[in-house]
Amino acid sequence: MELKDLDIDRIYRAFSPAKEISDPNLFAGRKEEIRAGISALHNRGGFLAIFGLRGVGKSSVALQIKNIAEGNTTLTNMMAMRKLLPKRGFNFIVHYYRSDGFVKNIGDLFKRMLFGDDANPSLFSLTKAGDRKLDEFRRTVKAEGELGLFGTKIGSSGSEESVYSSYVSDDLIQQFRTLLGTIQKDNQSRSGLLILVDEFDTIENKDGFASIIKACSSDFVRFGVVGIATSVT
Repeated sequence: MELKDLDIDRIYRAFSPAKEISDPNLFAGRKEEIRAGISALHNRGGFLAIFGLRGVGKSSVALQIKNIAEGNTTLTNMMAMRKLLPKRGFNFIVHYYRSDGFVKNIGDLFKRMLFGDDANPSLFSLTKAGDRKLDEFRRTVKAEGELGLFGTKIGSSGSEESVYSSYVSDDLIQQFRTLLGTIQKDNQSRSGLLILVDEFDTIENKDGFASIIKACSSDFVRFGVVGIATSVT
């Protein structure tokens, strides 16, 4: 095909700078970032941070690392990085959460992880008990009717009155660790669980996140955040 025969519409459709790239066949560049991401997956108990200015491709890199963690070798083969993978390849469970305007604090974030929503499945879905365990958990939270797991008071009608303060309770950490332990027990054939939080910079109050990461990271569980920043700090 000669240059004069190219369709300008086809050229524009080949690029989507406003939308992250999930298909590894359409991903190009960022080789060092992908290499660093693979290294983080090898690091037991490690933490993954993808940061930079708006529009530089952070979410695209995160989605490619998600693909690699789940066992997709397309990009590593294209980049001649197959030798960086484990002999049997990665086999992670990856939960990818995208924060939005409704996530104001870390309590909101972990509430979404535990209960799920239209775009994000509940972490309970990774246990053998699944929805039954989630329903049981919901009943327990409502029955307590007191300041508890999420710094949220549940009234007699079941409505929530937000009273979240700038700390995350030990109870939340313990409940979350227990759930992660159950997920590990029910998925022993997997490489681990990777929890990635995109748009992390949009969360107004991040107090308590570091405590949860420190308490809950393990040989099986890894966390990662993606967001606008100029440094890890």
